[in-house]
Amino acid sequence: MNPDPSTPHDDGLEWLRELRRRMFQQAGGDLKKLGDRYRRIQAEHPEKTFDPREAVAKAARAQSGG
Repeated sequence: MNPDPSTPHDDGLEWLRELRRRMFQQAGGDLKKLGDRYRRIQAEHPEKTFDPREAVAKAARAQSGG
């Protein structure tokens, strides 16, 4: 993580930061609107959503042999 937003990152993720900036601007700078949009997209496309709880449960089952 780069603590100084005025200096460029060298991690190759600037495209993602720009995408997030645009989405935030499209939401009018309103975090609630942005969160609502993310939740709506997740509801419309559950197959594309990563659930860390599900991943942990799957790993636990694999370790226990189940």
